[in-house]
Amino acid sequence: MRNSKSSIAYLSSITLVMAITMWSSAEVYAQTAEPIHIGYASKIERAVEGQLGEAEAATIQIDDDIFFSEVITTQADASAIISFRDGSSLEIGPNSALTIDEFIFNPAEGIKTQTITALVGSFRFISGMAMPNQTITINTPTATMGIRGSTVPFVVGGDGSTAAVPTAGSASFAPINNPAASIDIQSGNVGVLILGGTPRTCPAVQSAGRQVVARTRQVFGARPNIPMINQARQTRDAQANQQPAQIQQQAMPAPQTSSTQLATQQAAVNARQDQTMDALGITSITILDNAGVLDAAPTGLNTNEQTVVDRLAAVTASLQATLDDALTDGDAASQAAHQQGTSNVIGGLAQIGDTDGVTAATGNAAQADPSQAAPAVSAAAANLPNLDADTMTDVLQSAVNGLQEGGDDVTGTTVGTLTAAAINNMPPELQSGIGSDVARNLGALGSQQAPPAVIVAASDTPGGAGGAAPVGVGSFGAADNPSIPKKEDSPFE
Repeated sequence: MRNSKSSIAYLSSITLVMAITMWSSAEVYAQTAEPIHIGYASKIERAVEGQLGEAEAATIQIDDDIFFSEVITTQADASAIISFRDGSSLEIGPNSALTIDEFIFNPAEGIKTQTITALVGSFRFISGMAMPNQTITINTPTATMGIRGSTVPFVVGGDGSTAAVPTAGSASFAPINNPAASIDIQSGNVGVLILGGTPRTCPAVQSAGRQVVARTRQVFGARPNIPMINQARQTRDAQANQQPAQIQQQAMPAPQTSSTQLATQQAAVNARQDQTMDALGITSITILDNAGVLDAAPTGLNTNEQTVVDRLAAVTASLQATLDDALTDGDAASQAAHQQGTSNVIGGLAQIGDTDGVTAATGNAAQADPSQAAPAVSAAAANLPNLDADTMTDVLQSAVNGLQEGGDDVTGTTVGTLTAAAINNMPPELQSGIGSDVARNLGALGSQQAPPAVIVAASDTPGGAGGAAPVGVGSFGAADNPSIPKKEDSPFE
């Protein structure tokens, strides 16, 4: 079982540091003497193990917490999904090994730092709730990738060779020992880096990208999984997300990897040396390497090299449709993860009554990605206890400010859409009461001259008070007032 005495002993060493540093600023974890988890196991198929510090490896079960510096391994017939507190997820295929190096996430502060080392195997990463100040890094024995709003299937061979294909967003791609030699991989293109080689992303290696996507879709399924979260988990994650980023940093183990962890990592890689790129189905990389294509200048292929490239393009042509489908699915999954992650994070903070955290996090969510604004205000409206018009107005104002700070062109229509999202997600008994006040406040924000928003309460619609008719909100003078004032200029402040 995972909750063994040895694991608890290791975690208690983290707790001691936290008990000293947190004091009054991190009540929940200081009182419960519990280390900060970075996520949980949302799916486990067969034998998956986690190893912490000097403890022996233990079986990971569904809903188990995952912690900093945990070495996770899957056996030949096993797989897993790790869901992080920001709504991002990592699908892990059979015969794979990785380490969770770092995860710091405080949505009220607008900070996220996430670092994963994939040692060997098949993986698919989906980013979650975006923050204005964020860094997402995936390292392998040969490569380092900077993830930008992405769904990224990738494979790592037993010798460290790496191939990755963003199917949404993009990624930087560089040798692990030379980050300055970075190249950009755009959606649908592949990045290839073999041990001791130079990173490549060009039409000459696109056959490898088709095979990477075919491999990962075979392992994980066509559409990336966005695991659902229950209320208990949402609350638990929210308590961790409240902790200041500095405290989360202090709660991580010292950067020195323990001897047991090093041995676990090395044993995991040694046991998977047969997981070559050929064995993983990415046969084109070996062919391209043997032909000298991976060493050649992208625009300087000789006749023999071009012949190999053309032959591989023909052999993998039937996989292009698979790649095209992956791009559609990857984009949908990325958007869903951003929005669902936002709803889960804001909803969790609201459920534990952190009104200030909800307000600040809503603004940060809107600033980082405009598509996160509506899910944020909707989750706040649905979950904040003792909701009143002033609180909801503050949340909406924060969303508007965040959109503006992110460079979005906020109009009256934007304000109207966000207000409608908030009111329609309030408890029904509040919609005709504070909903009217909120709409009036935001109507003033949209236009000092515009008439108050038109509110159609459920009790005034056909079907009476028990009806489920939606609340309608006007566009707040969008045509006449395309520019919305920030909070300091707001007429209702």
